[in-house]
Amino acid sequence: IDLHLIDVDIERIKLGDKIKVISEIKTDEQTKFRFNIGVEKRGKFRMVLDRTLVDYGEWVRLIDAGAEDFEIYYTSQPNAAKMSIDDIGIYNKRCRLPYTNEDADVYIRCVEDSPEELEYCISEGEPGENVEVVRIHLEE
Repeated sequence: IDLHLIDVDIERIKLGDKIKVISEIKTDEQTKFRFNIGVEKRGKFRMVLDRTLVDYGEWVRLIDAGAEDFEIYYTSQPNAAKMSIDDIGIYNKRCRLPYTNEDADVYIRCVEDSPEELEYCISEGEPGENVEVVRIHLEE
């Protein structure tokens, strides 16, 4: 951090001191997640996560965790709910689960301060704090 750019009494800070930085950006002014996320259903894009409605860190159920390999479909198009899976502007990311579980689901969430990254996990019900997550980067 260049301390000359912020209003700090530099003489009072010593090497090794910790500085707490508090963001002046309100939650509603943060960069929103860039993509609508969905799954393929009968050749159509079925939206699971609407980028305008989801909050960072909010887990959303994607699919059941019974198959090791799965695909996440995504688009930045605002009309995603009306699109076919093979329309221009729909992308997919192939993913692999670390294990399968017929009684669990795959959940996804947006990563705060990273509008092009998702995390997914396997959980029986709403994921808790100690769930193992995999982070992926999405790009057009």
